[in-house]
Parts: sequence; C-alpha cells; structure tokens
Amino acid sequence: MKWILKHSKIVISVILLITAFLGYQIKDLVIDNDVNNFFPKDNPVYVRTKAIDDIYGSQVVMDIAITSKQKTILTKETIEVIKNITRDIENLKYVDDVTSLTNSDFPEGSDLGMTVESLVTDDFTGSTKELLTLKHKLLDWPDMYRRVLYSDDFKSTQIITSIDHKIESDSLGILYNQILDICEKYKDDNLEFAVAGNPVVNEVAKTYMYTDLAILIPFVVLVILFSLFISFKKIEGTILPLITVVISTIWTVGLISMLHYDFTVVTTCLPVLLIAVGSAFGIHIINHYYHELEKKAGTISKEEHFEVIIDGLKTVIKPVILASVTTVLGFLSILSSPVGPLKTFGLFSAIGVTIALGLSLVFIPAMLATKKSPKGLVLVDSDEIETGFLISLYNYFSKKTPRIIFITLILLCVSFYGIKRLNIESSLIKYFPEDSFIRLDNELIADKFAGTNAFAIEIKGSEPGDLTDPIIIKKMDELSEYITNNNPEVGKVLSFSDFIKRINKVMNYPIIDESNITDEYVDDSSTDYTEEDSLGDFFTEDTSTEDDSFSDFFTEETSSEDDSFGDFFAQDEETVDSELTGDSNNYTEQYVKEITYSDFLDLLHDIHQNSSTFNLSGDELIEEINKIYNYNGAAYNEVPTDPKKYGAVDTEELKNLISQYLLLYSGSLDLFADDALAPSAARMVVYIKNNETNTTKKIIKDVENFAAINFPENITVECSGVAALELALTDMITGSQIVSLLIALLLVYIIISLSFKSPIAGLFGIVPLSVAIVINFGIMGIFGINLDMITALVASIAIGVGVDYTIHFLNTYHKQRLLSDDLKVVSKNTIVTSGKAIIINAVSVALGFMVLVFSNFIVLRYIGVLVAIIMITSSLAALTILPILLKIFKPKFILK
Repeated sequence: MKWILKHSKIVISVILLITAFLGYQIKDLVIDNDVNNFFPKDNPVYVRTKAIDDIYGSQVVMDIAITSKQKTILTKETIEVIKNITRDIENLKYVDDVTSLTNSDFPEGSDLGMTVESLVTDDFTGSTKELLTLKHKLLDWPDMYRRVLYSDDFKSTQIITSIDHKIESDSLGILYNQILDICEKYKDDNLEFAVAGNPVVNEVAKTYMYTDLAILIPFVVLVILFSLFISFKKIEGTILPLITVVISTIWTVGLISMLHYDFTVVTTCLPVLLIAVGSAFGIHIINHYYHELEKKAGTISKEEHFEVIIDGLKTVIKPVILASVTTVLGFLSILSSPVGPLKTFGLFSAIGVTIALGLSLVFIPAMLATKKSPKGLVLVDSDEIETGFLISLYNYFSKKTPRIIFITLILLCVSFYGIKRLNIESSLIKYFPEDSFIRLDNELIADKFAGTNAFAIEIKGSEPGDLTDPIIIKKMDELSEYITNNNPEVGKVLSFSDFIKRINKVMNYPIIDESNITDEYVDDSSTDYTEEDSLGDFFTEDTSTEDDSFSDFFTEETSSEDDSFGDFFAQDEETVDSELTGDSNNYTEQYVKEITYSDFLDLLHDIHQNSSTFNLSGDELIEEINKIYNYNGAAYNEVPTDPKKYGAVDTEELKNLISQYLLLYSGSLDLFADDALAPSAARMVVYIKNNETNTTKKIIKDVENFAAINFPENITVECSGVAALELALTDMITGSQIVSLLIALLLVYIIISLSFKSPIAGLFGIVPLSVAIVINFGIMGIFGINLDMITALVASIAIGVGVDYTIHFLNTYHKQRLLSDDLKVVSKNTIVTSGKAIIINAVSVALGFMVLVFSNFIVLRYIGVLVAIIMITSSLAALTILPILLKIFKPKFILK
C-alpha cells in the first residue's frame, strides 16, 4: 500500500489510461433483445423453433395494420396503396415473405375442377364489380382470411411480413426503419398505420434503452453526489467514491462490448447498479479515513497522512473485502440461470463489483495521497447530531423488542399471503407502459385481427405422406376447433387442414354462372362481416317495405305438406346418400326450387332438431342452410373422411384423393407442409389476442392433452414459436430464481460462517436478508408486480448488497463485544459506529435505484422502487432484528 501512496500519480495515470481504452470500446456495444438469444442452444423449445423456421419459414413476423377512416378498405385507392406497400416490402433485404390482401392465393372451383389465382389479379382496375367480387372472395373463405387479411368491420387490413430468422440486430434495425419509411410514404389523411410484432418490440426496446442510458446515468450520478455530500459535507468525501464507481462502470461496459456480449434490457440497469452499489466501498473507506483523521490535530506530515490512510484501510479492509466477496458471489449465483441475459448480468455485475472494490482500495488512497497539507478533523456539530440521532434510534428500538418481533411476524405473514398471489410473466411487451404507442398498436391489432402473439403446432408423422391421411388431418381440424372453443383468447388458428377443406370444397362446387353477379350481389353499404354475407343471393328479393315483405321470399302458392321441404329430411338414408355422393349438380337443382312458408319453417325446425347446440346462433343457422344446399360447396367444407360420401372404397382411397388434391393445387403450401405432394409433417399457427404466458400455457396444455388422447403413437405433436419461447422463458425464470436464491444464501452462509469460524454465525447472517427478500416478494404479489427476468434480479441484488449491512454490523458488534459484557453498551456502540455507514449506504443505493422510476420501461420503474424498499428493509433488519437476536441467543461465536 505504501508503494501505491508514494507513486500515486503513476497509479492514477494508469487507471485513467485503462479507462480511456475501455471507454472507447463502448462505441461497438451491441444492443439486442431478440428472445431467441435468451436461450441455451440445447433448449428443446429453442431447437424446435429453429427447426420449424428452417422447414416452414421464419416465425419472426412484423404486422402492419392499415385502417381506413372511410367505411371500408375495399376502395380502388386503398387497394393500390396495399399493392404498392406489399411490392416495396417484398423488395427489401432480409424479408422472407409478405402476405397481404393483394397477393394472397384464392382457390376456387371451375369447369376444370380448381383454379388458384391471386385475390387481386394483375389486371385489377378497381371497378365496382371487381371490388364486389373481391369482397365475395374474402367472405367465401373466412377460415383463412377473416381477422387475418380483413377486420370484421372491413375498415382495416393487415400486411404480414416474415423476416429472415437469422437476421442480425443491426440489420433488423435498418429493416424496421425502412418499413416505417415505406408506411410513411403512403400515409395520407384517409389511412392510419400501426406496426407490431416481436421485431418491433426489439427495436422499440433498443430506442428506449438508448434514451434511458442517456438520462438515467447522469441522473443517478447527481443523486449519489447529493447523498454523499449530505453525508460527508466534504468535496473529497463526495467526489472520490463517485469517480471510483463511474470509472468501474466504464470499465465494465467496455468489457461487455470488447468481449462481444449483447447488451439487453436486463443489463440496462447495470450501470445504475454499479454506481449505486459500488459506492458502498468508497463510503466505508472514506468514513474510516475520517475517523482516523479525527484522531489527529492540526497539520500533519505526509508520512503521518499515509499512516492515517493505511490505518483507516486496516480497520475497514476485512469487512469491505468480505462484503464484496459475498456481493460478488451473490451475483455469480445468477450464472446458475439458463437465461442468457441473466447470465450476462450476473457475470458483469460480479466483474463490476470486483473492479469497484479494487479501485476503491487503490484509486481512492492514491487520490487521498495527493492531498497537500492535510489536517486533522474536529467532530463538527452535524456529526454530533447524527450520533445523537443514532443513539436515539437505538434507545427507541431497544425498548420496543416485543413490538419489533410482533411487527416482523405480521409483515412476514402478510408477505407470504402476497407470495401466493405472485404472477410469473416474461412477455417482453409487458415491459412497456400501457399507454406507450407499442402497447396501443399491439392492442389495436389484437382487437381488429387475430393478435400479434403466436406459436406453431407441428403434427409430424414418421413416413412421407403420413399427413395425407384424412383421419390425421381431421384430428388436426378437431384440435383447431377444440383449442378455439376452450380458449376465448385464441384469436384464430390457421392450419394445413384448412387448405384440405378448402380444396375439397371447391372441387365440389355447384357450377354457377358468374356472369349473373351484379352490383347487387354484395351490398357495399354493409361493411360488418356476418355469416349471412356468405349466403349471398340465396334470397334475392328486397325486404325494405311491408308490401315486399318476408312473404315475397316464397311463392304465393302454398304447397301441401307432402310437397314441403321438410320431406328433404324425411327421405330414406339411401336417397340422402345418393345425393351426397352423386354429382354436386344435384345441389344446384335446389337453387331453383321454390319453397313456401311451411317448407321454410320445416327446414328451420329440422335444423334445430338435428343441431348439437341447444341455442343455435344466426351464423350457425345460415351455415346449416348453406350445407343443405351445398351453397358454394358448403356441404363439402370438410376433411373427406367418409368413403361412402366420396365414392371411395376405404380410407386409403381417400388418402389418394387428398394426394390428388395436393397435386392439383398450384398455390404454395410451404408455410403449412414440409412437402407439397407427400407431406410427413404439417403445421398449425395459433394466434393469441393477449401476451400473457399463462394464456399460452393453458392453450399448450390443451394441445398436449388433446394430442395424447386423439393422435396415434406414430404422430408427434410439438409446439414452438415466439409465444412458446416466452412460456419456456417463464418456466426457466421460475426454476432459476429458486436455484440462484438458494445458492446465493448458501454462499453467504458459508462466507460468514468461515469468517467468524462458526456455522451459527452464518445463520444469524442470513436472517435479515431472508426477511427482506420475503417482504420483497410479498410486496410484488400484493401490488400485482410480475416476477420476470428483471424483477427476478431484485432478490440477487438484495443478497449481494444487503449482506454488506449484516457483515459490517456483525464485525463491529464482535469488536465491541470483546470490549464489554454490557450488551446494551455493545449494541449502542455498534449502531453508532457502523450505523452511520450502513444508513448512508442504504439511502445512497435506494436513491440511486429510485432514478429508475424515470425509465421508459415500466419493469425498470418497478425494480427501482423494489430495490429501494429492499435496501431500507435489509438495513433496518440488520440494525434492529440482528441485535435483538444476538441479545436473546447470546451466541458464543461473537466472543471468539
């Protein structure tokens, strides 16, 4: 140490040079919040997601919602804008696929069996008839288009952009801005744009992080500066601890960049933590330096000053090093987590604390050694006031021992109640305030469309062609219906089975002369979607006046009961089978059949009687009517599983039929099948209207339960994608939080036990920490603060920092106990000696973290408040609960 003091200028110069070098590295810092990077490469969900991306295309999706201020998006001008935006985005680098209203396939029946063309053809001119035909097409396949390409009110549409899943963070930022520029290019007074999706979350988070770092770091510096000045009232006592932690922060962030670690939203609070926490070492060193200086009077020599510095260090070095070791071990315990950003945070928090300790032990003494004409200190009135306050604090608590124990027990009981209510959540979009534009855009898309949160279900066989088996495809369709009916938050399920049903439907279309479609075919004044739209012109007469009332739907002549349509249901099974398995033109004949009131009432009655639902909705009623008449092939909107209905001998022939369908289909099935002709695997995409991982968990559980009961053993069903990754992340946080907490507490126990050479000492050491941690989690549960990647850090910070208070108190108490047998005197002297440093440090750290309430991220606001609370609770626990326990149990280790 004397060498450092004698060569202080060299030491200071070297430290400043290292600071300049590492500070320069920060320019290359990479900010990346891609959820894929949070996982170990062998995580099952991560592996499945990457495999699905390679087979079916990227699941990294950006949604662009376009809303018209007019009554519909189906106008010539809006269609042109959609077409232009689609084309411009398709030309961008890293864009894998773009799906929009103007480039989506539309399979339909024809004289040749089936044709597949774009919803909006190349020769589209925007005429009224073309717009009406477009609407008719959209309504004809709601399973695929509704709440995907159009909203129910027809005022909004969506452009879905799939992005290369291997894109780098910097390239994603460029692409995001290019897409925003394209939207801005076509924005006008009539159109509003909203952009959402996981890539948007990542990029907005990046912008927020830059803003946070630019604002919060200077802010926390000012707060620590203020608290240090109030505490020491001396420039050097204020500046030196602060400069030390600023330098250690620069070194740490520079190392993150130089070692090519990503900077994430989790590590955003790292600079604040290092500045707030690292100042503790400097505070204790400066505090003991001043205590030694108080013993001197007048001007002292350089050699005497060196002795003062060394004596101050000797007094404090053991507890400071011990506290730093436990702090480092507390942060290193986070390395037990499999979550990448948490590992990074834990590693560099430990490195940063170690650097802060080293600089405090080297840089601060070196800076103190440069003082000219140092003088001894006289205890000023303010110090006497502070001492008096600490004595009063001791006197109050020493007389309230039963009350303190009772209050502590009550707080613990309330906290355990709160812990039971604790919700674990890891959706990144929850990190943003509810009134932020990204949350509002996300909610708009979830409201008008199927949602931006999604995961994939892969149904995988063992052999090529397994997924042409109608039984398996039927089960896929039933799975889709099952999870939709059981989970209101499911916005939509798109499935390979939807294509098979569509192809089957159009291959059994009744042939209709489309030249009869007129401007009245689709009522352009009606924009809301209902199933009635799909009925088209089943009834064509106007019903606006009483004279042209409902009766005009039927013939004037009332037929006899024998001629009623009710007989349609009374036909023998053979006749019905004949009509179902024969030429679809049998259904066409029904279009020209005139029915009476009695016929129609019989029809409704029989539909109701044969329905599995007691309360049949209007949509369901119309769907049944469509099926009876095979309107637009509605009777065949199914997976073909009945050989008799399709003139097949057995299921194997139906499998061949589906293979023929795939051969005939000229559109692309790349997003839903691993092979166009003989798929061995197929995919479903589940869209969720919220971003709650609990919702995802329930849906996936439903998928697993359904699969276990309904799919044969040779078929595997697996989930992947962003929503599934976030759920897996939640599960990892739960497990890793428990493990890291136990490891941290165990390490603290071992360190304190070794330091005092007693296993009992370790137990005393972890009691204040445990109380503070339980209260922290209780507060989170009671106030509805989610346990996520960031709030999970609070407990580790509590252990890493809060243990300082326990160690300093025990160390001082031990020294005082060796000097006196009067426990009251021992407790009072301990609080007076260590209490000031503990309170200063707790307040400084609490105030330092409180600056996070000004963060753009709501989750960082939470962590700011929670750390501030836990600093207060852990320091108070050390100053109140610990002396009570030592007084009650009188452990022997304290006398050694």
